[in-house]
Order: sequence, then structure tokens, then C-alpha cells
Amino acid sequence: MSRVKNAVEKIKNNCDIIDFNLGCPVKKIVTQKAGSWLLNYPEKVSELIKEIKRNTEKPVTAKIRLGKDEKHLTYLKVVEAIEKAGADAIFIHGRTIEQGYSGDINYEAIAEINENVSIPVIGNGNIIDLESAKKMLQTKVDGLMIGRGALKNPFLFKQIFFYLRNKRWLDINKKDKINFLFDYMELCDKYNLKSNEYFFRAKQHAIYLTKELENSRKLRERIMKAKNVDELKTIIKS
Repeated sequence: MSRVKNAVEKIKNNCDIIDFNLGCPVKKIVTQKAGSWLLNYPEKVSELIKEIKRNTEKPVTAKIRLGKDEKHLTYLKVVEAIEKAGADAIFIHGRTIEQGYSGDINYEAIAEINENVSIPVIGNGNIIDLESAKKMLQTKVDGLMIGRGALKNPFLFKQIFFYLRNKRWLDINKKDKINFLFDYMELCDKYNLKSNEYFFRAKQHAIYLTKELENSRKLRERIMKAKNVDELKTIIKS
């Protein structure tokens, strides 16, 4: 428990909430008895959340999956343990560990969780457009958590908010996408993120955001061949 206490001490003054991630399905994490491995042990989950709560006044949340696989669905026991431990909200990814990031989302399970706890439930998993957002909201969750969908479309949050308020979808034009890319690269420069990883991510974003543009295939080929940030900016401007 001392490791948990030390971790909380290091981050609690630099965040608004502390989210305990019990949903990571990556093998190297699970084999270390971390991430989604803990879904098999609701009592251990409860102890860990209580320890986090003891060491911070910030809201504490937990993110989970449904269980190991379809034959070992532990989500109801886990969410019960999370709520009793005093967590302030639950984020639920509607897949099993075995599914990883593929396969269908189990919306029925998410709705069942929402019916069985009194704390807020936030739905997560495969929210990539309006239809998938609607499906998740039909489970009566209190909110949406968007992950990888925002990497392909960083305007997704804005579009969903716009739809909920105006009942119509917000189209994003070429100028908006280009301006976003330049804003992104300026922020990377501002915070001195000049590593190869940053450059690789910048190229990924550029490829995602230019897919629907005219002559996008040739443009993406040029983006992939870019060797530095200045060259990438020149290509995007063109």
C-alpha cells in the first residue's frame, strides 16, 4: 500500500481527479498484476481505492472492463466493490480483456451497471461518431469518455456537444482541420516536444485529418515522407 500512497502524493497537487485504471488489457501490464488483472479480485480493488481515498481529498474514480472474457464477467462484483470503497464515479469500457480494442461493445452490460450503482457511470469504448455516441447515451450513462476516436477526429467532442444542443451534426471544413494541425504543432514547440515520437504523432494526426480532402492519397504520401517539422508544415500549407 505504500506504493499507492507514494503515487498519490506525487500527483495529487497536479490534477483535478485521480482515476484508478483497472481497464488496461495490455499483456505486459496484466502480467505485472496491474491494470485489468485486478478485475479478478474485487476485494483487492476495494482496498486500493480506500487507500487512494485516504491520501487525497480529490475525487477518485475507477475505470474498468467487463471481465477477463465472456465466461468470466466480473463487472457487477467489481462496481459494487468500487462504490462501497467510496469512489466518486466509474468509467466503464464495454469490452472484456480478451477483446482488447476490437469486437462489439456490450451496451446491455453498461446499462446494467448503471442500474446497480448510485454513483455516476461514464460510458467508454468505440465512440467514434454520432451513431456510436447515441448508442452509448441510450444506456442512460451520465457521461461519455472518448479515447482513440479523438485521435482520428479531435473535433469529436465539439461535434457531439453541438448535436446535443442543436440536434444536428457539425461539419468540419478543410480550413478548420489545417488550423488545428498548426495549433497542435505550435503547442508541441511551446512545450519543447521535439522528439521523434512527437514528430511521428504529428504526422499521424496530419494523415487522419487529411483523409477526406481532395487528392488526399498523394498528400498523405508526402506527409509520410516528411523528415522534419518545417517540411511537414510546408506540405500541409500546400
